[in-house]
Amino acid sequence: MTIELFFSNRLEYLAEKLAGIAAEKSRRTDDPFLPLKIVVPNNNLAKWLTLAVTRRESIMMNVDFQFLETGLWEMIAALDPDPDGASMLDRTRAQLLILSVLSGLARDNPAAAPIAGYLFDSDGKKYPDYSIRLWQLSEKLGHLFQEYEYHRTDMIQDWIRRGMTGANAAGAAPDDLARCERWIYLAAAHLRDESKSFFENPVLSLMEYADHVLGGPGAHGRKNIPTRPIHFFGLSQVSAFHLALIDRLKPFYDIFIYALNPSSEFWEDVRTPGETRWMKRKNRVLRIRNTEMDDGELSGGPDHPLLSAWGKPGRESVRLLCQLTDYTFNAGFVPVGRTDTVLKQVQHDILTLGTSSSEHRLHPDRSLQIFGCPGIYREVETVYQNIIFNLEADENLNLTDIAVLVPNISVYKPVFGDVFNRMPRRISYNLIDSRADIESVYGQAMLGLLSMATGRFTRKAVFDLMLNPCFLARWHLSTDDIRVWAAWADALNIFHSYEDTDSPAENAPDSGRYTWKQGLQRLRLARIFSGNPDGGTDAGHFENRVPYSDTETGDTAMVEKFGLVITALAHAADTLRLDRASAAQWRAALKAAAENLFSIPPDYPGETVIRQHLFQALDELIFYDHLQSDSNQTPTPDHSPFLDATLIAEYIRFRLGAISGGHGDYLTHGVTIAELQPMRPIPFKIVYVMGMEEGSFPGRAETSPLDLRLKKRRIGDINLAERNRYLFLETLLAVRDKFYISYISRDLQKDRELPPCNVVNQLKRFIEDRVLPAKTSFQVTCIPLKGSSPRYLEPDAVTAGSDVMVNNDLADRVACYRATGRWTDVKPKLEESEYQRVAALNPDLSVPAGIIADTGMDEPVQLSRLKRFLIAPINESVLCHLGIAKDVAAPEDRVQVEDEPFFSEYPFDWQLVHLPLYQWLDTRIDRPGIADPHRLLDQIFDHFYADFHRRSITPAGLFAAVDKASIKEKLFEFEKVISPLADRMVSAGEAWAATVIGTPGEAADMAGLTRVLRFDPIDIRAPIDRGDRPEPGPVRLNGLIRWCWHEKETGWHVLVPAGGGPLNRKPNKYMLAPILFYLCARASTQAQGGIGKSSLIIHMVGTKAASEFIFEVDPETAENYLTDLVAEYLDRHLRYWLPFETVIQCSVNPLAQDPAAIDDTLRRQFRDDMRDAFAETADEFDRLVQPAFPADLLDRAVGRFGIFGRYRPVTGG
Repeated sequence: MTIELFFSNRLEYLAEKLAGIAAEKSRRTDDPFLPLKIVVPNNNLAKWLTLAVTRRESIMMNVDFQFLETGLWEMIAALDPDPDGASMLDRTRAQLLILSVLSGLARDNPAAAPIAGYLFDSDGKKYPDYSIRLWQLSEKLGHLFQEYEYHRTDMIQDWIRRGMTGANAAGAAPDDLARCERWIYLAAAHLRDESKSFFENPVLSLMEYADHVLGGPGAHGRKNIPTRPIHFFGLSQVSAFHLALIDRLKPFYDIFIYALNPSSEFWEDVRTPGETRWMKRKNRVLRIRNTEMDDGELSGGPDHPLLSAWGKPGRESVRLLCQLTDYTFNAGFVPVGRTDTVLKQVQHDILTLGTSSSEHRLHPDRSLQIFGCPGIYREVETVYQNIIFNLEADENLNLTDIAVLVPNISVYKPVFGDVFNRMPRRISYNLIDSRADIESVYGQAMLGLLSMATGRFTRKAVFDLMLNPCFLARWHLSTDDIRVWAAWADALNIFHSYEDTDSPAENAPDSGRYTWKQGLQRLRLARIFSGNPDGGTDAGHFENRVPYSDTETGDTAMVEKFGLVITALAHAADTLRLDRASAAQWRAALKAAAENLFSIPPDYPGETVIRQHLFQALDELIFYDHLQSDSNQTPTPDHSPFLDATLIAEYIRFRLGAISGGHGDYLTHGVTIAELQPMRPIPFKIVYVMGMEEGSFPGRAETSPLDLRLKKRRIGDINLAERNRYLFLETLLAVRDKFYISYISRDLQKDRELPPCNVVNQLKRFIEDRVLPAKTSFQVTCIPLKGSSPRYLEPDAVTAGSDVMVNNDLADRVACYRATGRWTDVKPKLEESEYQRVAALNPDLSVPAGIIADTGMDEPVQLSRLKRFLIAPINESVLCHLGIAKDVAAPEDRVQVEDEPFFSEYPFDWQLVHLPLYQWLDTRIDRPGIADPHRLLDQIFDHFYADFHRRSITPAGLFAAVDKASIKEKLFEFEKVISPLADRMVSAGEAWAATVIGTPGEAADMAGLTRVLRFDPIDIRAPIDRGDRPEPGPVRLNGLIRWCWHEKETGWHVLVPAGGGPLNRKPNKYMLAPILFYLCARASTQAQGGIGKSSLIIHMVGTKAASEFIFEVDPETAENYLTDLVAEYLDRHLRYWLPFETVIQCSVNPLAQDPAAIDDTLRRQFRDDMRDAFAETADEFDRLVQPAFPADLLDRAVGRFGIFGRYRPVTGG
């Protein structure tokens, strides 16, 4: 029996060799039904090999693909004379063995002192995150022990020989960590041996089984088997143990190894594959010398910049493979072919170690491109658009000829889904390498259930679980239902816990504050008890439960379903609050809870497999119970034989991570999207490698102190950075036509440039030095921040060296035309079919003539809406014309707050100061003879605070006392300033709690008021948009103002409680409401006999001081201003950004500007100020509307706000 080794730089050549040898062996075999056994590193290479051989032979059948470990195990098992054989120690069982050992670890165990120090503090107590540390440690050690068996077999054999208490090897320095790991490894093996009764046959690692059958400690002989060929395809970076095991199996099998080699580094003289004389001459070079083994490094190395930087893993792998055949091999290197592109020249140079002479220098072309993108979305969008470009440019190019590779699929997967699935879908794709712990909704539901049970039953945890598709399917819910429920939870101030059984605090329900139960009780109470509709000082309540209702609570079925769901979740959480339970108990509880709470949605059929895997994982967890029963350890404070919820959650996450996920069929369902993975050098015509920015690639070498391999490197030890560099080299050589490299070039959050990784820089430098003409730089393309950038329309966007600046997205193109003012030129040139495509992106929002008939009814306008229009014109315009609210909170946003308040937050702290003050002023006007106004205010505040307390708005316990005292102090400071004015108002005799024009929108605020002065609404005529064009029409103004009084000597006064900040004599937003009302009164013939008779004195009151202003205009000016303002308000086409508080901060203040003195210089200065302010302060909603900044913006601002500058301070005010 022999080992035959094949090397090539092309995977296609190796596949042809395998197919030819397999066909020849098949013709010679005595058993035509004997399957062809091929060992591959992964399923993806098996799929490619199947397709490649099928293209050559037309059919490929009866093939037994095996992975390396299972393939070697079956090869050994065929030699095992024991008919029962053995079972492989899988990753899960190995980790559970280590977990069992660690959970029973005594903190005073000298052999395990380093590990005990990680699990216990200096006082010997478990760390709060003990369970997480325990699991992570067992996972890490399980991985390391397997790596030791593969890469440090001699060390493991030495551990076994010396035993758990044996001394260090002769001459070895004391090493507490090595002794600790040896003790854990042997303790786990001992525990496994004690648990033999749990298994049908012995459970062994691959190393142990090889020794058991092939020779070594415990070997018991072999049986004779017919010779059969075994093919190892595409293996690289194989451990020394696996190679040695293949060599031990050589006497029993015909072994064929097909390995990829990126360069003919050692074969540049080869003329024929079997030239023995040449091989012998080269043996001196290829053979690994003893000094190299001792140093852990190969001496010398290729004199090639890229191979020197990236090729170390491949070089060592080649040398180790050659040892199997005593350096006899078949070299089948395939020439690159015509080196007329940059990519081909780079590949040829790597293959031959040649240096491109000056006459062979190439100019930049599109075969190899590097581009930087300002963010991951723009990166994926650029790749998507470029794929479409390449498909349109090459009619022979298929989707399956294209691959997109990323270093971390979990980061890119949601972006791929968003971009590639946008309508209309133009590219089909397959995505692999995702894991169930990333994408499985059923797995996330199980983890969310455990998170909810181990936590405080917070509203975030509850709604995160509710929004899971499996939960929605089980309870027949929609996201709209959850949005309503989230609004209820927010309004009811539910934060955590189903109920609080502790002694209830004062003014709190017995079910506790902030709890789900009190929220449900308040919802149900509203059906039979409405409380105090006046919203007075002591809102109605039943046993400290304040009923809650809104427009949605009238749906009784929805309220009851909300209660049913919350109760079911609370019950499930209670059943899973198993402090420490056996695996069997956890299995029963989790299965019952999952069956009750979750269902597989019809559009997630793959989740059925995930559910089966998870239930199987819970069944396999019973192995842990068996280990505990066989451990002969009594439960102690250090050791408990049970599992807590944290360990169960980590176990489920671990098992989910082992389940592969994805989308579509690999290699056959469109473009292939995958993660950069070792041993997968599959050729494609076009390859995109993304995420090549510094810090993301190639990664950092492992530095864990637990890894004993780091003490001394050996040949074949490959760290993460070395592995990824070689992976990039393999990928580069697997590309056939075009290679694209992208990286994130800008951190948008920190606004800083990001460089590409060193691998990209090395390739760029190599191309400049050895491929391009002298002093020619390799150009890196910078992708614009927006897909609608006009750079895509420039003539040189696509050049001879770059074609990534393409974007045919219809929405982006239309947005670009609009932003650059070209849409009016482009639109008439569109053909009918093109116009139909853009119609959806250019909707006609105008109302056809005749749809809105003039009914003769007045258009009602509230003064409060006009005030909001002055403060935030864009937002209020949209509210007025489209009925769209600016802030529509998603359910995910409503539930992020998990903790009850430690102090009253805005707006509740503001309400607790102003609402008592407002009621105090109303009461004093209604009952002017109150003897002790201060005591009255104190009582009103206490009633309000108690009501807020019952509704779980304010903090609890000691925090409530501090919070109440702090707010009351602010209120009494306000009282000191406002009391003299309140006394003055009450003593005037003619005082009103509200003065009303028409029917104000705030009519509910007047409930219970007795002192109200009423006037008819004001009718004016203003342009009203009734469809095709604005037409003059009747507009009826309505509004109210609070706390007015009349004095014979000074006239009419109004009291305006302002914010808590310092007041000055400059205009502010609190002046807008009283001035608008005054203007309305001056324009009213009826009101001119009252508050609109002459001037108005405005008393602006803050917590520290008060200011007084006199405002007066004539009736004609007032009416003209209101007509113009209402016309602007009702104009749906007006898009000027003139928010009041921004306008008054400009260097050119429209309130103080004489219209006659305005010139072009002032206009430019004001427009520049507003543009700068917009760039710095405008919110996303304003930016979305894209308001205009016309040249006459200052004139418009003076017309809108100039009238508010006609005030004058009262002398001494």
